[in-house]
Amino acid sequence: MYQKSISILFYLNKSKTNKKGLCPLRCRITYLNIRKEFSTGLFISPKNWNAKIPFDMLNFLILFIL
Repeated sequence: MYQKSISILFYLNKSKTNKKGLCPLRCRITYLNIRKEFSTGLFISPKNWNAKIPFDMLNFLILFIL
């Protein structure tokens, strides 16, 4: 049986750093081996980004949208 799963990844696009030193936050959603990437419209300092705690950002975005 084929297992259906979803993967959500947030990452900084450091190659697009702006003049203020902030990087755009991007999101990649994978479902059934199909990837969709999009920008969240948020900019974050690389010093404040911790890739080891991705679910805190997910919770933040859920609260931000609601």
